[in-house]
Amino acid sequence: MKNIITILLLSIVATFNLQAQDAQESAISILKVDQPCVTANYDVSSDILSTAWAAELAKYGIKKGSKVKGGFRKYSGVNIPSISADKIDIYSKISGKKANSTLVVLVSKGYDNFVNNEKYPEMVAATKKMMNELVNGTAVAKLQVNIEKQEKVVAKAEKTEKSVIKTGESLADDMKRLEKKIADNKTAQENAMKALKEEQANLAGLKEKLGLMTK
Repeated sequence: MKNIITILLLSIVATFNLQAQDAQESAISILKVDQPCVTANYDVSSDILSTAWAAELAKYGIKKGSKVKGGFRKYSGVNIPSISADKIDIYSKISGKKANSTLVVLVSKGYDNFVNNEKYPEMVAATKKMMNELVNGTAVAKLQVNIEKQEKVVAKAEKTEKSVIKTGESLADDMKRLEKKIADNKTAQENAMKALKEEQANLAGLKEKLGLMTK
């Protein structure tokens, strides 16, 4: 079973790698000021993307950040060696629908000193790489969601199976009781028939006596 899941995961990852390698530098308004950012689109729901992004940040010990106006979340003073040897601030925003979602990431060296490709090309390139590779995480998150859904389906099927088995056992018990009743009734019929014949014989004997006495 684990091998099947692994193969399925690798298949999903391969598909996503072809579909979501599109992280691009852009600009977005945050705290009423346009700032450089990196955006990437993914063929999954925003919930799945949020799960994948949280898992990616958790690799660096980054937990729940603080809310910032405009739907952003800020992770202050974090260490992501692939992006910078120094501590950085990460701002992220996730939006989208059921089958498509977008991740926006801003990287700051502190005090809202947001990096751009002109001054910090290596940091921007590393951010793009991280976001492109996040497609693997979205594949894992999507598979986990599908597994959880399937587990619920299996649990429901198991419950149904137990129910019908219990009903079958109850019917079998009813059948045993019915078979016993039928057997008892057959015995009762035989006894009743025997008693009837005896009483009929007695009646015939009485009538015969009466006939003899009235001749």
